[in-house]
Amino acid sequence: MTTTELTAGAVVEEARLAERSGAIERALGLYQSALATLPDPSPTRADVLRWMGTIHRERGDQEKALGLYAQSLTQADACAYGAGRAHALNCQAIVAQTRGRPDEAQELFARAAADAAAVGEHRLLGMIEQNLGVAHNMRGELERALLRYRMSLRAFEEAKDDEAESWVLNNLGMLHQQRRDLGDAQAAYRRAMAIAERRGDSWMMLMLETNYASLLVDLGELRQAEALCQRVLAVAAARADVVREADALRCRARVLGARSRLKDARADLERALGLAERTEDTLLVAQVLADLGGVHGRLGAADAAEFAWRRALDLFTRIGAAREAREVAAHLDRPPTAPRLVVA
Repeated sequence: MTTTELTAGAVVEEARLAERSGAIERALGLYQSALATLPDPSPTRADVLRWMGTIHRERGDQEKALGLYAQSLTQADACAYGAGRAHALNCQAIVAQTRGRPDEAQELFARAAADAAAVGEHRLLGMIEQNLGVAHNMRGELERALLRYRMSLRAFEEAKDDEAESWVLNNLGMLHQQRRDLGDAQAAYRRAMAIAERRGDSWMMLMLETNYASLLVDLGELRQAEALCQRVLAVAAARADVVREADALRCRARVLGARSRLKDARADLERALGLAERTEDTLLVAQVLADLGGVHGRLGAADAAEFAWRRALDLFTRIGAAREAREVAAHLDRPPTAPRLVVA
């Protein structure tokens, strides 16, 4: 290995630390510096391009992410880097799933799994197993999703891979919450948050705090939920993370709705919708629309409620989110709830 490659490797390690600590712009700048000196093609170059793509994907810029993933795949092919090829395909599959293209995502996941198996990439196989669980979850196949998550978690526990454990535990928490197993959801989130805090993984912590705030709403802990939403909103705005910002606004709207501050809840959801539409995250857009329909209904705006719910139903149906589609369809089959007087 040349001196230049060793220097670039040190820059990449510094970039990884910056990314994990939440210094996203610094991480991107360091990755760009490393690319200026890394051999072309090279496995490290393929990894750096993929990591940059994932930063943009997490911030909601799917198009820029796809461009970087395509470059990463080209690099991996050029230097016969099988693991890099599998990782790039897995990332492309995630974008396809986010954009509401489940068939394309399934095909890409299958190709990624085959490539990962061919080179013995067991960690990546566990990640793909988890991503397939997410696909089952979206389709409302909760038992199949639970099985995938548990298999993936067991593999990561045996490998003592705590970073990957935190990813699966986050998904398990969301699944338990959907099933109304709130105690199990709380245990999964807390365990994941302990791992993220120990690792200094502020990016993962931000996602976990958003989901935990949503759970606190379900548990009736509205003050704690709102405080956590406020923290996430501040951090997400500072990082230009529109996905987390939209998620946190959606969660805060639930808090406001529970307090019958319906106009404030509507304002948060309308803002969240604008952010979600920028991310091309079809599921998130549909979820915000479904919530917005509910708030419009409680405000007595029947036409606005129906319009939001029909848009949500169309999106849920397109991406195969059967459970959510059924819930929205049920709203359309009954008249919206009239606004209620609240006595202090």
